[in-house]
Amino acid sequence: MIPYPNINEIHYKKPIISQKIAWLTTAKGQKVANFFIAAQAKTPIKICQVHAYNAVYPGTVTVDGCLITYAGKTEYHSKYKILTVTNKNANNALHWGDVDLFNSLRWNRNNVDFLGVLPKNSNFDIKKNLPVIGGYESQNPNYLHPLYICRTMNAENIVIGKVVNYRCYYANGNRENNTKTYQILFLQLDNK
Repeated sequence: MIPYPNINEIHYKKPIISQKIAWLTTAKGQKVANFFIAAQAKTPIKICQVHAYNAVYPGTVTVDGCLITYAGKTEYHSKYKILTVTNKNANNALHWGDVDLFNSLRWNRNNVDFLGVLPKNSNFDIKKNLPVIGGYESQNPNYLHPLYICRTMNAENIVIGKVVNYRCYYANGNRENNTKTYQILFLQLDNK
């Protein structure tokens, strides 16, 4: 079994994200303060992550636990981590960016140094924004493939998913669907 790593340290070398957001361990039915609101529906949509199948998967908090997708199916997990913000100001640092923006960014093989290639007239500063890693899959022992957090529309509902091969994979009933139309969760860094 692969140990549960600090994803931020693996991919960003510095604990950049931990200053603004944190993944807190919880379980089905427990209340968590300062959770990040991924979208507002009848109830706030919250992002979770689960350690399963020698990997970490992002998902959505539901009354039945953390809902993730794996191998074309959906699963509920009663023990999980939930994405929280460290203070009210940090909540503004998280924002959604369209998939076209995400796909226009380029990074090196180990996903440490982000290099931006952005459309003209874009006000997005790649040096001050990073896509949030919600989990990882191990493609081989020497490389952890990051799973970025995405959201998309399914019928009239906003759903949370994971980005794999430039597509957003999300839960739809008891199966996994995917789409090319989605948004990525970004973290705006301090002006240092």
